[in-house]
Amino acid sequence: MSKGKVINLEWLRDCNYYEEKEFKNLKLQLIEKEIQQARGNGCNIIVGIYLMDGFLPYSKEQFSLEMTEIKNIAEKYDIKKILIVSGHGETIGDIGLPYCYFDYTLRMTYNGYRNILNSIPKYKKEKKKKFLLLGGNAARPNRIGLYSKFYEERMFDRCVWTFFPPDTINDKKYCRNYLSHWNDNQYQEFLKFCQRSLDDTYIKASCYLGDYANQSENKIFYDLANEEWTKNIVYLDPNIFSETSFSVITEGPNHWRDNYNFVTEKTWRTILHQHPFILVGHPEQLTYLEKLGFKTFLNYMKISDYAYIRSDNEKFQAVVENTKHFLDIQDKFSDQIEQDVIYNYNLLLEKIKDQEIFFNFLKNEYYISEEDIIYYFDRTGYDQLIRNPANGI
Repeated sequence: MSKGKVINLEWLRDCNYYEEKEFKNLKLQLIEKEIQQARGNGCNIIVGIYLMDGFLPYSKEQFSLEMTEIKNIAEKYDIKKILIVSGHGETIGDIGLPYCYFDYTLRMTYNGYRNILNSIPKYKKEKKKKFLLLGGNAARPNRIGLYSKFYEERMFDRCVWTFFPPDTINDKKYCRNYLSHWNDNQYQEFLKFCQRSLDDTYIKASCYLGDYANQSENKIFYDLANEEWTKNIVYLDPNIFSETSFSVITEGPNHWRDNYNFVTEKTWRTILHQHPFILVGHPEQLTYLEKLGFKTFLNYMKISDYAYIRSDNEKFQAVVENTKHFLDIQDKFSDQIEQDVIYNYNLLLEKIKDQEIFFNFLKNEYYISEEDIIYYFDRTGYDQLIRNPANGI
């Protein structure tokens, strides 16, 4: 008789508390403990998940080594079958174990709104002629650099935005150096003017996302699993989308290696709210969306190749010009824009339906319970993926 169990192999670590090598050894010990426990409950099939960062932090060689260690542990406990599921980086190649892709970020974003999906305001031609610009960590070229360009062009009177000034030593240094052509007064005036939030979610999360460990001799463990923001990290008031006519998306970076076949909740949330958009990230992220079949609105842009411009300064200037242009011409093309955003919205829902096929695959081929599928794959946040190793499993 076959019985399957989902095992979280990623074990998200608090970077402020655990060093990478220290955590790696601890993680393997805890994974073995969890596999042993599963085997004791009669499971002989394992589905190992890497849902948040997926394969992106690793080279193929690193992952192959980790898979060998996982396989050895599984053989020790007579596990007959293993499948690895990644949330990112599905193009990594052969890693020594079978694997497949599940876009957990897409599912998490959809789930954040699924109970109010019918009440989310749909695209309206008569929307206010403002654009939406949602920030995150300021210490990114497409955040601090892009915001400074909009600021210089006096575009914020046509914008609804959020911006969080750098609040750690490294981030403050990065942002100040990036805008070194401004004097201190100009820089501080910019930060003061731009600072704005829609809720307090980012402020609560910043102690985990930043580099606070570098500022204190005392290591503090943040019990993230019990933080409300980890339970639903994508939700924003839908009214901010209905009050604006399109989005400038400052996509997240890949810190580890050159793989950009992904987008984050920033893009999925925009599509779910039927917004046209300008995507400011790595150009391969725009290409990735196009390969998935989504409209990327380049035909409405004054500078249609903006995403592929190498110089930050020139690219951000092109984004500003495209923003001005879109605000000016959107009424002329409103019927076509409406068709495009509805097409994107429906395509997103189709991909959600495809994920139901994946769930059935896990049930039928790997004997994973409905309870495990809901707990690990069908959530509004990622608190289920975070555990305090001090408490075991």
